[in-house]
Parts: sequence; C-alpha cells; structure tokens
Amino acid sequence: MVWDDADTKTKIGADLKRLSQEYDLIGFSPRGVGNSTRVNCGINELVPYIAPPASDRSEQNIQRMIQLGRLTAKACQNNPLTPFVNTDATARDLNLARQLLGEAKLNFVGYSYGTWLGSWYAKLFPQSTGRMLLDGNTDFASDTFEDTFKLQPRAFERDFRDVVAPYLGRLAPKLGFAATGEQVYAAQRGLSEPLRTIVGFEIAQNLYGRDSYPNLALLLQSATVVDKLTKAKPEITLPELLNASQAAEYFSDPDLNEASKQVAINLIFARDTELQENPIPVVLNESNATFTAVLCNDTPWTTDLGYWRARDDEEAAKYPLIGGSSVSSPCLYWKGGPSVSKPKVPTTMPPLLLVQNEFDPATATEGALNAFNQTPNTKLIYLDDEPQHTAFPYGTECVDLPVTGYLLNGTLPTAKRTDCAAKPLPLEEKVYPVKLTSLGNGQYCWSQDGLNAQGLQSTAAQQAARAARELIAQTARENSGIRGYNILEKLNIQLCK
Repeated sequence: MVWDDADTKTKIGADLKRLSQEYDLIGFSPRGVGNSTRVNCGINELVPYIAPPASDRSEQNIQRMIQLGRLTAKACQNNPLTPFVNTDATARDLNLARQLLGEAKLNFVGYSYGTWLGSWYAKLFPQSTGRMLLDGNTDFASDTFEDTFKLQPRAFERDFRDVVAPYLGRLAPKLGFAATGEQVYAAQRGLSEPLRTIVGFEIAQNLYGRDSYPNLALLLQSATVVDKLTKAKPEITLPELLNASQAAEYFSDPDLNEASKQVAINLIFARDTELQENPIPVVLNESNATFTAVLCNDTPWTTDLGYWRARDDEEAAKYPLIGGSSVSSPCLYWKGGPSVSKPKVPTTMPPLLLVQNEFDPATATEGALNAFNQTPNTKLIYLDDEPQHTAFPYGTECVDLPVTGYLLNGTLPTAKRTDCAAKPLPLEEKVYPVKLTSLGNGQYCWSQDGLNAQGLQSTAAQQAARAARELIAQTARENSGIRGYNILEKLNIQLCK
C-alpha cells in the first residue's frame, strides 16, 4: 500500500502514513464487476472485419462499424441486469455502505470515472458527503457523459504529439538515434496499416502512465524496422518476416536490440491477426459490459448518425491515434435512452477538491476545467505540463500537501486554483514546457547514428546514456509485447484505468 509504505522522513510521507492510520481504506466492486453480480454482453451474430478506422473511410468500413455498435447495444440490452448498472445505482450503493458502516459522512477519493461517480454522489447526498478528492476529472458539470468522451481523440493525439513525441526525441541521443519530436510523431503516422493502428493503440494505452513512456522508443523503433521489411517485400510470409525481424538490427546496444526483437515478434503476430480479416464476435467481458452499460444508461447521447460520421471524418484526419470510430459506440443505438436521470447541483453543494493534469489524455483538461468552473464550492490543484492520467500521490509538496492536509484536517486550499509544476519525465533532470504544435504530415523514420554524432563525447554523458539504455531494456524485458489487442478495445478507448 503506497500510503502505508511512505517514507515518514519527508512531509509528504509522514502525511501519507497518517492517512493510512487515521482512515479505514475501503474499496468496493461496483455493480457488474468483481465480487458483485457480474454483467456480460454477448450475441451470436458476427460483424465482418473492420479495417483501421482512421485509414479506411470507405462506406463499407463505416457500415461495419455501425453494425458493431448496433449489435453491441442489442447484446447488452438483452441482459435483464443492464438497466440497473448505472452511476445512480452505484452512488446509492455507496450511501448504503456508508450507513451500514455507521458513518455520518462518506469520505471519498475518486479517480477518472470515480470523479463522475463522486460528483454524482455529492449531488444526490450533499448532507452525507464528507471530504471528497476527485483526480483526473470528467466533465461532470455537463448534462451528458458524451461530452467527456468527445474530447478524447484530440486529448490523446495532443498528449502524444506535443508531449511524449518531443520527449522521445530528447531521449533519442541516449539510445543512439538522431530524431526530433516531429520525426517521432511522423514515424508512427508513416507506418503501413494495420501496423500503424496497432502501434497507435499501444501508444494510447501507454500514455496513461509516465513511467512507461521510455518503452515507446522500443515500440516505435521495432515497428519502423518491421514496416521497412514488409515494404521491401510486400508478399513476405509470416515465417519469413519473423526470421527477418530476428536478423535485423534495431539498436547498437545489445540489450535494447534483444528487447526490440521480442517486441517485433509480438507486433508481427498482431499484424498477422489483423491481416486475416476474421469476423468479429460481439462478446464483452464484465469490465467492458459494465463500462458500456454505465456509459449508455447514465445520460442521453446524440443519435444523429450524420453528425457522428462528419465528426469521425474530421477526427480520422486530425487525430488518427484513436479518432474515426465514434459510430461504433453502442450508446448511439441504445433503445429507450438512459435508465436514470442525472442529479442537478443542489443549493447545498458540498466542497470538492479537484486535481487535474494539463495533458491528461483520458480526461481532457477542457472538460475538467468546465466541471471546475461550473460547480460551486470546488478548489483545483492543476499540474502544468503533466501528461499522464491522474496524479495523487504525485511526490511534490505543491500537489500532495494540500491534498493530505484536506483529507487529514478538512482544510481546503485558500486559493480557488493552485498551479503546480510537473516533475521531470523519466531519465530527465528538468521539465520542458510543452509547446503545442500543428499536425505534421511529413513521413520520417528514425535514422541510426552513433552516440558521438549526438554530442555525447564526455565519459559522464556516455555513462548516463548507458544507464538509460539499461533501464529501458530491463523494463521492456519485464513487460514486453503487445497487450490484449482486439477490435472492441481498439474502437473504444476506455476512460478508467
């Protein structure tokens, strides 16, 4: 437990330790998952193969995405439990738990979707709301959940293009490459399909946590080499491609090279699966089924397909990392609309403390700031230039001490909004302010140059570079490969991690 194991020699650690001692920390399984009654969605019908949405804007591919959305809605609504899986029911379950525990008020820490749930609870039960911290904020002031999710394609693209790609460009000399952030970004966009979408999905998943950013260098370099092999011989067979990938050189450093070979194997198998163009079974596990039920049951969605198709066309061009597949959302085809009504802000709205990262990919700043500005009695701790999803405990006094002070003593920050600096990203010693850029369309690949060509002449610099390579290689060996790639996850980036 992070709080209980904190270093009590620091102010932050001492406060975190006190939190673990003074609070009974209770987790719960919301309806539909875990130890609650589990909800699953499934139907016997299959959907024909869907090509990468950002690349294939053909009418046939769009109709297949629409079919997937319709059948997913049908599959979930065939389950009689589905109408009862929603945030209103979960908030009332929380209140029942509070009563059973004999607590006068609910103290609550909510991350990501938990901010939507926590704010819903505070509106339903203002008199029973205690100290509430919401981190990684949805636009819970909006009338619809749709507004939060419409922000995701731009937010994911912005995080990769303007924060992580430049970071990888700065990291490149330590790995023996010459690359700029623009070239790193363009390298992913220049990959052939379906490799581009596979890598884009992996990038999106890795944007949630800053510690995984360095491994994206291995992912992109492995993908670039595999792509070159397939372009050099378009009719290459799977065994031939596997053999060629193991003979290729990715990095001059042997550890990084071996780690990249394993990543390349997994990329090749994911690519081969996509090239088979197999029909898609419409089956959702408990997590995806519950996610879908909550998303569609809580608030209404725009059902005008013309609106979504036009939006998808625009986002496929501007935000290709995850954009272009909104028509596959089952909420567009949800019969009867939401099963509950979102509560209004009461006149006695209790205070809320919000923490928000500027470049959070999953819960975009635009939505979080709207929730902050439109909800009375809120205070905000805002992390400039921070790219990951959610923050607390973050490890800086500017962020953590106001939060622990509030949770321990009930004392909110004096200022309405507190701006805090981000920490340096892994393997860096300072923070580089983010510069927002326009989308580039150039096609680049990383060029392999020696370390000396990057100006790492000193022994200390070369030792630092070696340490960086060893750290990345070790992490990659521990967690190499492409995780759980499937079309349902590809078309619906999930909010809550």
